[in-house]
Amino acid sequence: MYGATAPISDPDPKSFDCSELTLWAAARAGVKIPDGATAQYLYIRDHGGTMSVQQALHTPGALLFRFGHEPRDLGDIPADGYVAISLGDGVPTIEARGHAYGTNVFDNAGGRSFNFAGMIPGMG
Repeated sequence: MYGATAPISDPDPKSFDCSELTLWAAARAGVKIPDGATAQYLYIRDHGGTMSVQQALHTPGALLFRFGHEPRDLGDIPADGYVAISLGDGVPTIEARGHAYGTNVFDNAGGRSFNFAGMIPGMG
């Protein structure tokens, strides 16, 4: 659900939006990242963690992003930003897709138009 927040300390949050899921998952692994798909992408990019989408699909824990254009900075936030977590098997992702689909493992990453990817510094 867009805009949903999940306290880091909550072991079983009731809902997430896409970037809140990745923020929560990273925190559970002991790594702090910013909130928001654009801020997360820029953090990864600025720390040299970007990779191709194809590589991310085969890297457990890599983040997959979808933007209408590559964000340049936090003043350039694409309205259509989205982020998911790769399971590393080439297709499955963990995503928060809203009320209709919930937060789950999905098997169609190849058809989701992800166009940027990277690994969170300190993970993996």
